[in-house]
Amino acid sequence: MDATTSEFFSEQFAEAKLDSKLSRSETEARWIAEQIPGERILDLGCGRGRVAIPLASMGKSVTGLDSNPDYLEVARKRSAEAGVEIDWRCMSDTELEDESRFDGVISLFTSFGYHSDAVNREVLARVARSLRPQGVLVLEIQNRDAPRTFEESVSEEITSSGQRIEKRYVFDPRTSRRFMTFSYHERDRSHGVGSLDYRLYSVHEMLGLLEEAGFEKMELHGNARGLAYDPLGEHVVYMGSKR
Repeated sequence: MDATTSEFFSEQFAEAKLDSKLSRSETEARWIAEQIPGERILDLGCGRGRVAIPLASMGKSVTGLDSNPDYLEVARKRSAEAGVEIDWRCMSDTELEDESRFDGVISLFTSFGYHSDAVNREVLARVARSLRPQGVLVLEIQNRDAPRTFEESVSEEITSSGQRIEKRYVFDPRTSRRFMTFSYHERDRSHGVGSLDYRLYSVHEMLGLLEEAGFEKMELHGNARGLAYDPLGEHVVYMGSKR
């Protein structure tokens, strides 16, 4: 994980954007388990184990991959507390091995798209190679065509610990990349700024990339809890099987 990525995916980000989603983790894990009939699941960009741990509690054999060692340290503690064993791996999605062993790969909460177009394409190819034939991919990303994508926005959020976060999003239509900057404040004092950008794909672009990578029988959903696909919705879940 490079310095820029490490700076952005901080403890403050985890508290504000990852742990705030813990209440829906069980529901997402149940829906995912229904979509992937096999036992061996790779959680790509697993963070602090928000979905990997409930999947393991359901009897799945889970591998959690993330490039952030601090997040994985928390994930190990949480899985030990939950009494489940998970194969935690600290590595980038660009280092994913060609194992051809997983029954399913999941990538949630827009964990895909942080590289150049060429490298993003290679990541999808690596994902396909890591799956057994007919293995299932569940990929959730932000919808490029959602109206709010094109709006430059500045907002504030107060975390459970009382921390104030100023969030700024800017979309560049020339590159289809979204730039985000999070500024963290506590007691009116700034204590950290993180910036990052990622590629947003339209549905037709993403379907083309997935077909190129070796996926078929694609389905579209609105989130990882089974919501129906909405062309203008904030997220799209792409689900398909390896040819």
